Amino acid sequence: MLLATQGDNSRIRWSDTQDCQHILSSDIKPYNKKLLGTSPALLQEVALPANFMLRNVSTLAPGFEAGVRLLQGGRRPSTVKSYDQKWLKFESFTAQVQDDAGAPRMSALPASSQTVVAYLGYLLESGTISAKSLQPYLSAINAVHNDFEYPPPACGHLVKLARKGFAELQGSSMLQPQQVTAFPAEHMLTIVMFGLRPDASKHHIRVCACLAAQFAFFSRADSGVLLTAINAQVSNTTLSINQAAKNVARNQAAPSSRVSSAQDDPDNSFIKLQLRWKMLRNHRDTDLYWFFDDDPASLSKNSGIITEWLLLLLVELDIPTPPGVKWTGHSLRRGGASAAHAIGVSIAVIMAWGLWKSLASALLYIDVSVRPSSEALFFFGHLLPRFNLSQAPLVRQATPTAVSSSIDLSDAVEALLEFDD
Repeated sequence: MLLATQGDNSRIRWSDTQDCQHILSSDIKPYNKKLLGTSPALLQEVALPANFMLRNVSTLAPGFEAGVRLLQGGRRPSTVKSYDQKWLKFESFTAQVQDDAGAPRMSALPASSQTVVAYLGYLLESGTISAKSLQPYLSAINAVHNDFEYPPPACGHLVKLARKGFAELQGSSMLQPQQVTAFPAEHMLTIVMFGLRPDASKHHIRVCACLAAQFAFFSRADSGVLLTAINAQVSNTTLSINQAAKNVARNQAAPSSRVSSAQDDPDNSFIKLQLRWKMLRNHRDTDLYWFFDDDPASLSKNSGIITEWLLLLLVELDIPTPPGVKWTGHSLRRGGASAAHAIGVSIAVIMAWGLWKSLASALLYIDVSVRPSSEALFFFGHLLPRFNLSQAPLVRQATPTAVSSSIDLSDAVEALLEFDD
């Protein structure tokens, strides 16, 4: 597994039979760091049972070392960290939690779907995981099994039924269920104007510029925290960014440029806010774009900071959250796509602008109940096809040469035969 052993107490567990063996990280020879290249994604100590993962390949074989690097580089560090934590939680459930309850231990690897259902029951009883947050926990379990070539157990009929039951039971105990919804363009324009106030603090200018850019580019929260100064450029009319995100391969660029629309933003407010932040921050190329030099390092590693900034700002602006609504950093991506759709931006343009690879994925983010508004035009009018054909220069077309309606068939066949030769 390419995630599961980090730190002295981490361990990986696998089995050739139904009897699982515990393999401590100290018992497994870590891959030499020199094999992992210089990429930050690869420079992490990972102790893997290479004889199992690549058990049919000699360690002396050409390509073995590069294969290790390929496998290790196949997951982003944030995914590695998330899966590692969630796998250890599942492993603890099958061992320590069972020991504490006086019950027989369960097999974590390979696990059965029945074990996964029991684990879901344990998570429900803990009251700390919502039904909508279950997928990463199940993905971690399936990822471990896939990496060790076992059938993934966190899927199938029993697990699907248990997930539905999880939502029903959890919902019945909630005083007020909430749903992450699209953030309104009206409120986002209020945020832009707040960031332009003469008395706005440096922090508020940063937060307002960041949230507005996230909304305007349908950006994921991780795109915001990963954005570096060299990948962001602001001029008097345009904000250009080259996004980095989980859904963009490291060897691919994802450039987008938002050109200000004089028709929809006559005061150029969006660009003025971005320029204000750019001049205030005075970035170096390697700086993280939305962070100050004296920000704690942990701040820039947590995509949840976008949600935190948004919620704190809404309190300051006295913008209430409607009943049943939950606004997060992801609401900005959903809100931007929904506002663009409301004013008639095509689905194809929305997919390209939001870096969605499939129509099904894009449609999940579009709330068709969002109505068109001048605020939506403020942010996304530039995505509309407004080229006026009546004002376009005319292109003189050549007059076709008259063709005789009388054509000799034999001449035509002879000409074709000559062409084939």
